[in-house]
Amino acid sequence: FPSPGANLVVTCDRLDHDGAGVAEIQTGVGSFRLHVAGALPGERVRVTVAHVSPHTREQGHDAWADLEAIASASPERVAPPCPAPDRCGGCPLAGWAYAAQVKWKRDLVAKAMAARKELVNVPVAACVPSPRPFGYRGSAKYVFGRDRAGRLVLGAYVPRSHEIVDMSICPVGEPALAEGAAALLTLLAQHAVAPFDEVRRTGLLRYVVLRANAEGKVLVALVTGRESWPEAAALACELAATCPAVLGVV
Repeated sequence: FPSPGANLVVTCDRLDHDGAGVAEIQTGVGSFRLHVAGALPGERVRVTVAHVSPHTREQGHDAWADLEAIASASPERVAPPCPAPDRCGGCPLAGWAYAAQVKWKRDLVAKAMAARKELVNVPVAACVPSPRPFGYRGSAKYVFGRDRAGRLVLGAYVPRSHEIVDMSICPVGEPALAEGAAALLTLLAQHAVAPFDEVRRTGLLRYVVLRANAEGKVLVALVTGRESWPEAAALACELAATCPAVLGVV
């Protein structure tokens, strides 16, 4: 079996339940499944092995690899409507055509049903596609901190790390959420509000939670690392005055 750090070129034939491409590889001592986040079915990709599971299952071994390059792209690959699709980790299928995603989800249900003999003949209808694949989510939670360039951002942790990636313009949320987040971030920088440091237990603001209603009005919740924040009321009033979408601040 390959060791971590090995470079391979493989073809993925399906996705796992986390949305990562899977390549079945045969070796002289058995087979293993290589999971590649960011790869799509039918794609030939160059990867670097990151982890090999020490556990053996009935179907063989599992290993995980980092995607280095796409040698042959799927015709269903599309440009994701997001500036950080490979770092956020929240939408692993954003680069896959929506029709293909819907079919995959239907097939997951059909496969699960077929695994039970009493359900094998139950028909599974096609998934009903959403009229709004993006711009629909009514709430967003952001970590307040600095990105790798040292800029203040409202973001999310990169998977399996404490590095923060900017999420203030995430296309999944209602447009009013991005409007409120942008206005808030500007004021946080102007007022020199310090991000809370979980190690040193210094700073102030930890998270920001925004919720939007059907009319595009936004409620902002500021989650702090300490109870005392005398300037909070003034900042809240300024936010409501500069961003008409903001209806309330907690």
